[in-house]
Amino acid sequence: QPPQVVCITPWTSMEIVDVSGKAHQCCSTWTIGHRGDLVGSSLLGVWNGTGFRQARRVMASGDLASLCRPICPRLADHQYAEKHLVIQNGSEPFVQNQMMMASDIAERRDEVRCKPIYMAVCPSTYCNYDCIMCLHGRTPRRDLPASIWEELPDFLPTLRTLTLLGGEPLANPLVMDFLRRFDREQNPDVAVDLTTNGSLLTPRALKHMQRCTFGDITVSLNAGTAEVYEAVQRGIALAEVLSNVDALIDYRRAQRRWFGISLSFVVQPANSHSLIQFGELAHGRRLRIRMLPLNPRGPDGLDFYDDPECVGRVLAHLDDFRGWADRHAPDYADEVAATR
Repeated sequence: QPPQVVCITPWTSMEIVDVSGKAHQCCSTWTIGHRGDLVGSSLLGVWNGTGFRQARRVMASGDLASLCRPICPRLADHQYAEKHLVIQNGSEPFVQNQMMMASDIAERRDEVRCKPIYMAVCPSTYCNYDCIMCLHGRTPRRDLPASIWEELPDFLPTLRTLTLLGGEPLANPLVMDFLRRFDREQNPDVAVDLTTNGSLLTPRALKHMQRCTFGDITVSLNAGTAEVYEAVQRGIALAEVLSNVDALIDYRRAQRRWFGISLSFVVQPANSHSLIQFGELAHGRRLRIRMLPLNPRGPDGLDFYDDPECVGRVLAHLDDFRGWADRHAPDYADEVAATR
């Protein structure tokens, strides 16, 4: 028996979140190199191209030093290990693709017959915000080739999740057109995940998405008060964003399929003192939270990890938030602990 595959993402997932067109099988900060380039190739060409085939061979070998960085948490928790693969129910094309995928993994095939079941796309770096911790608001706009929108429909019948992010995905007319045209009757198994600042997720916009199936919508809030939001997000007023979030909650109640809504928070010195208020905003609406540590590879001047006193202050705020979560929102505790 060959050794168990530690992570099956080279057979299940494709992420094109680098608008230069570089593809990965998972988070680009967890992997070494890339798996192909959409510029000059098709999605299907990248999926069975040299990069993905090499990644599958390396993953099958078990010697992952050339593929995975040690910081990848999946190497520790084996969350995506072969033994956890389960065939999900659905339409015949959806199930048959998973059966081929299971066979491709079992046979350790590098050229696969299946298509990915998870895909993430960042179509453009354009954003209508200028968040202090994000480079998108201060670098020239870059876009993926528009041809990706012609290819995506061929993948929808066999996808479980399509994640759209940015930049601000809803500021992209091609994304909005895609969401308007999405037809849940034609593609019953795939759900669209969105990461958005929420400013454009208005009641009017939601009316145009009635046929779209959502899986999870994450609204990047990054603040617990209006003052912190204005200083960190540098977009519309917090009250307007929260009004859109409340409209989204109402929209969800009217849908046939429930979807998740999360408020997210990138922890940094500029906002960590408002974590408890952030928790109150989410908990009062019975929403999930998502927390991330500040990326040290972001804009200059924000990296605080070499300043012990500053790190100590941020950790103290996290500890205060953990205490609040233990008392009021126990479901948040694991997310806080992991971020700490």
